[in-house]
Amino acid sequence: MSLFAKILLSVLVVLMLIIISAIRVGKRRNRDKVALYLLIFAMLFTASSLFWTTDTAYDTETITHLKFGWPIPFMMQDQRYFNPPFPYVMRVNLSGMSGGTAFILGKLLFDIVINFIFAIASWWIAVSVISRRDDR
Repeated sequence: MSLFAKILLSVLVVLMLIIISAIRVGKRRNRDKVALYLLIFAMLFTASSLFWTTDTAYDTETITHLKFGWPIPFMMQDQRYFNPPFPYVMRVNLSGMSGGTAFILGKLLFDIVINFIFAIASWWIAVSVISRRDDR
């Protein structure tokens, strides 16, 4: 298993533990703790999206501004030093050799908000299903 796969698997396990904790706390209706767990989840999920999103470089122009992040790309990187055969699927480079990396703070915060809303909706559905099952 590659290092990338191990990191991704570890992040997914941590995210699932946070969601499970939020569901357990949610059964007791402690909304502040649920919101905190889900906010942490949204922040980690957004940060982890750098590792599992890709961008395709079609020529020497597109390789100078690759975009990473999900759902809205919030990081741009210049990876022209690679000189790969085109088209080439590129991942984020954290080695420090990139020509430049730019974080777009507004998009990063917007992504966290989107993922937080998605996490709240997922939590609400999970708690509703569990409480209906327990009521039977």
